[in-house]
Amino acid sequence: MPLQDYKTVLYCQDDGWVAEIPAISGCYAIMPTRETALAELTFSRRRIAHDVKKVLQAAIANAENNHQLDVDRLYVKEATVGRAFVMKRFHTRGRGRSARIEKHFAHLTVIVRERPEDRPGESA
Repeated sequence: MPLQDYKTVLYCQDDGWVAEIPAISGCYAIMPTRETALAELTFSRRRIAHDVKKVLQAAIANAENNHQLDVDRLYVKEATVGRAFVMKRFHTRGRGRSARIEKHFAHLTVIVRERPEDRPGESA
């Protein structure tokens, strides 16, 4: 079976409401295994870590159930954040003025890949 990337693009939704993902200047380091990535996201103090963990768990479940991949050999190949729509609202202020409020959203993409099998007789 050729190596393929299984991509999961999820628009973060929680109980029917769209979760707002703030603009992230940096990105998480790509982890060597799924256990390491899940452990880092579980104990991270960043506010966005919970949503990233949910998307990673969904990508792992999709790879296992839809593509019959071995979960123990999965690793995170790529994780990106892209721009989405901007909700524009107005907030009334004093003296008949108004202030513009922009709520930015983003698309979170996690690509997981299966490591090739180790062949017997090969040394690492």
